[in-house]
Amino acid sequence: MKLAKKNYLIGPEIYETYRMIAKIFMIIAAAGSAVGVTVDFIFNDKPLIAFLPNLISSSVSAAVGVFGAITLIFAIIERTASEETLNKLHKDLPPEDIEEKPAKAQKPFNKFAIIAGMVVTLLLMILFNQFIDLLRVYYTVNGTGQFVRVINIELFRTYLPYINVLLVLQLLLYVSKLIFGRWTYPLAFGNLLVNLLSLLLLFAILKNTDIIDSELMGKISQLPEEVKNVSEKGIRALFTMLKVIFTVIFALDTAEGFLRRKKGT
Repeated sequence: MKLAKKNYLIGPEIYETYRMIAKIFMIIAAAGSAVGVTVDFIFNDKPLIAFLPNLISSSVSAAVGVFGAITLIFAIIERTASEETLNKLHKDLPPEDIEEKPAKAQKPFNKFAIIAGMVVTLLLMILFNQFIDLLRVYYTVNGTGQFVRVINIELFRTYLPYINVLLVLQLLLYVSKLIFGRWTYPLAFGNLLVNLLSLLLLFAILKNTDIIDSELMGKISQLPEEVKNVSEKGIRALFTMLKVIFTVIFALDTAEGFLRRKKGT
């Protein structure tokens, strides 16, 4: 039996997965946004009268935005997946219509790990788009301390559209993993593309210390010469280490997809 082709936005084959993910991530988005607004209120000493309306509007906006993004991702899957693939995904499909499993079945994805990855990706989207200015360090000079912003906000915002695209692609990849359950060559190539683009963007952002806020760099420049040199070298070494670490992580992740698909393990 094959399902009749219908013009669904999100068909029955993937609807239950869609509903589960939408619920989970709307709650996470609202909660994450609420935490961010609360931290912003505490650190920036904003008026109390504006706190509650801002808390509600920010949480609702985040939840609605996530709902729209998740719906778009699943609608794309609904439109791009073949009818044969969608039929195989339908939980009510009779056993005789299901292809025999290969002798060496590939180990399915860990759903908990996938959902955890989606949660992290979503929280990063909220952080990068709403609360990046809260990323600060406590800096002390001559006994006087203050919180200093770490990221150059103006420069970071020039990269933000590309970051958002990659985060959405990563979410799409996670959702595809949940739906298909195992590595396929399209998934492996999609994973390769996302990893490669992410690595290129990371190298672009960390090409020099311009991404560090000018106020923080100014305070570092006021330090004694030896301390200043050590601090600047430490920042450059940190950037290099991050590039190496993420290159290795992305390479291993990409290789895993192709190897597991090829070996069926």
